[in-house]
Amino acid sequence: MSPRSIGLFVGLTAAAVTLVLWNRSDGDAFGGNELDAAKMRWNDNRPDDYDLVVVTKGARPARHEIKVRGRRVVSRTTDGREVAVRLLGTWTVSGMFETIGLELNNQAQAQRVYGVTGPDDVTLNADFDKKYGYPRVFLRHVHGQKRSIEWKVESFTPR
Repeated sequence: MSPRSIGLFVGLTAAAVTLVLWNRSDGDAFGGNELDAAKMRWNDNRPDDYDLVVVTKGARPARHEIKVRGRRVVSRTTDGREVAVRLLGTWTVSGMFETIGLELNNQAQAQRVYGVTGPDDVTLNADFDKKYGYPRVFLRHVHGQKRSIEWKVESFTPR
């Protein structure tokens, strides 16, 4: 193999690896069974008190900090600002499970909800904590549209 061929091969390999890593999601495709198993782990192991930091990307990038005591939200900020009482539960673990359940339902009704051909045009990825079951990562991508949402739990601290 000539030096030029080796250089071309190395360059193309590096480009392919970069492309894969750039487009890689932290979560895997999942369905209702994985969600149900994660909810069961959460119900069996959840602490009464925890602090949670969730970072969102996509249409509404933000940093959410939630404090739960006695299984009730006692504080929530988004980008450092206090959040209205009616929105307190959105970024709790229970609220995230509700959102994922809704997204699974929306995926099944993709044409009506998102105006795409069918469920294959909506990608849902998630990763759930092995011990507690909370959703560590979630992604919804509607192909051909700028309607993606993504969140990642930056920290989960039982108290």
